[in-house]
Amino acid sequence: MRIPSYRMHRSDVEVRMTPMIDVVFLLLIFFVCTASFQIAEQILPAGLTLPAGSSTIDPSDVEPDLDQLVVTLQHANDQLQWTLNEQPYTRIEQLYERLSAIAGIDATLPVILDIDGAVAMVEVIQLYDVCQLAGLQRIHFAASAAL
Repeated sequence: MRIPSYRMHRSDVEVRMTPMIDVVFLLLIFFVCTASFQIAEQILPAGLTLPAGSSTIDPSDVEPDLDQLVVTLQHANDQLQWTLNEQPYTRIEQLYERLSAIAGIDATLPVILDIDGAVAMVEVIQLYDVCQLAGLQRIHFAASAAL
């Protein structure tokens, strides 16, 4: 009697790829669904002390989060008065310094110029030029709804 051979021929071996591909896709979907796409915190609390002679930042010097800048120009007591987000300025140089500081942080903030009807066009153009010189890029004029 002949002993049966347990050797398999290469033609008889079949690798099923479909279940393996299914498992790979399921793992891919699992990792995509469970991944966190949040940016890691950049500022971590630390108990550090400041070196001697260094100054701390005054909270009033920190710029607030702004969506837009509203500059109003009007005559008050026979003088021009500029107001930036409800903060009055008596000289245009002060306004220019403040706008330059804000433009250094974000020059793409929209600036809305709200001009009183009694203001001469020369002052309007001067205010527009000051906004451009400060480095602000998006300058708009406010208009009343009723014409």
